[in-house]
Amino acid sequence: MITLDESVLARIAPEHFTAILAIHPALMSHGLVYLSGLIRSLSERVVELSTWNAASRVRAELVRLVRDREPGGNTIEIVPAPTQMAIANCVSTQREAVTRELNELKKLGIIKTTRRAFSVLDLAALGNLE
Repeated sequence: MITLDESVLARIAPEHFTAILAIHPALMSHGLVYLSGLIRSLSERVVELSTWNAASRVRAELVRLVRDREPGGNTIEIVPAPTQMAIANCVSTQREAVTRELNELKKLGIIKTTRRAFSVLDLAALGNLE
């Protein structure tokens, strides 16, 4: 495990954790909301991996990468840019498939990439290609 800041890790026995949740229902509720969101997200990923082709999975990953970022004008920029290998690992494909899809998206004017940054020029178009 790597942390960016000084961190403290703890381990708690299951029976103690259950007792804490019984005493603090808000904590239990927050945990259930978090876990149900995680289950939904992971279920979507399983469907993607089992039914979508590599190009569609790459586009979906790009949408995920920019989803929570604020647009800067007409573009959304990711700095530092993820490597093609990192994207390939996230979507269970080969780096070459990522390269092909990124080149296609560049030709369509949907994205622009540099070594340091990755810019989505048209998020709506990227999302519609899924």
